[in-house]
Amino acid sequence: MAALVQTIQLATPQESFATIVQGVDEPFLCFAGRLTAAVEKQVSDPAARKIMLQSLARSNCNAVCKRIIEALPGEPSMLEMVEACAKFGKHNVEHEGETHADTNVSASAPTDGDLLSRLAASTRDSAGVDVCTAESVVIDSDQVHKVPLDAFGPLGDGMSAFLMGRSSATIQSIMVHLGLIDADFSGQIHAMVSTPTPPLTIPKGTRIAQLVPFKSSVSRTEDRSRGDGSFGSTGPPQVRWTAVLTKDRPETLWACATPSEIHLCGLLDTRADVSILSLAAWPLQWPLTLAKTSIAGLGGTKQCYVSQNPAAITNLEGQTAIIWPHVTEIAQNLWGRDVLAVWGVRLGTKL
Repeated sequence: MAALVQTIQLATPQESFATIVQGVDEPFLCFAGRLTAAVEKQVSDPAARKIMLQSLARSNCNAVCKRIIEALPGEPSMLEMVEACAKFGKHNVEHEGETHADTNVSASAPTDGDLLSRLAASTRDSAGVDVCTAESVVIDSDQVHKVPLDAFGPLGDGMSAFLMGRSSATIQSIMVHLGLIDADFSGQIHAMVSTPTPPLTIPKGTRIAQLVPFKSSVSRTEDRSRGDGSFGSTGPPQVRWTAVLTKDRPETLWACATPSEIHLCGLLDTRADVSILSLAAWPLQWPLTLAKTSIAGLGGTKQCYVSQNPAAITNLEGQTAIIWPHVTEIAQNLWGRDVLAVWGVRLGTKL
């Protein structure tokens, strides 16, 4: 009897798992359940089944879930996809009423420059006027994003303004960073926005920020106008070389001169007191002397040398450290604390 039942099941036409797609309003969990059931019936090998599920889940999901999954790091598992899409859906349900109620504002097109006279404050004694997003934006990471607003300068009457976030936006995890709009700015106004809980979609027309106008009292200025130039240079970079630690070891290219110059790529080694360079990369015309002390931690005892002349090690930002590098037979150059400390290299964690 069991054999007969199995024969009947095998003879029944089965839905091709390749044709299973997620509906526009269908929860990703339901779609994943339908897809998993179909794949399990037709693919017997567990490894192949896992690969097939991950691939089809990414390709056959709807546009909203696809953006969420593409924002996930690496190759997300099926469980990670389900959790991310479920979290996004829950967030939208919780704030749907508030978001839609907060999007009814008039658009501001580019004009000769009288923005403040065309934006009405919400109450009689309001200190600022609301501005809204010019387009729908997906914040897919916790980095700061430049979001265009439906507002154009100049503000009018020689007024400048602070651009700051609305409290209702902050409650929805939309963090608008403080900005300054000059009186002579004539381009489209943008907000710098981030969120601690990506991914996050901000619909077009959402009031996320407000302009708080004021009259500038700067007494000395240069004889030029800002025009439509925004987010100008703040001078030399405040944060120099940075690297995200991954499975790959942190490497960087620096110049070594004594006074002729070579370029060496090496690992950043915070355990090394001194920088140790490969003998194969060291120029023959640069004199060496035998080191008086041995160096531990190189996989055994090796003959080690020290440069007879000081070497200037210069990084990509132009910072220079003067050291006496050690040279020995190693496969990889090691930049030690003798240069890292001079340049103020710091290890940090993401808060």
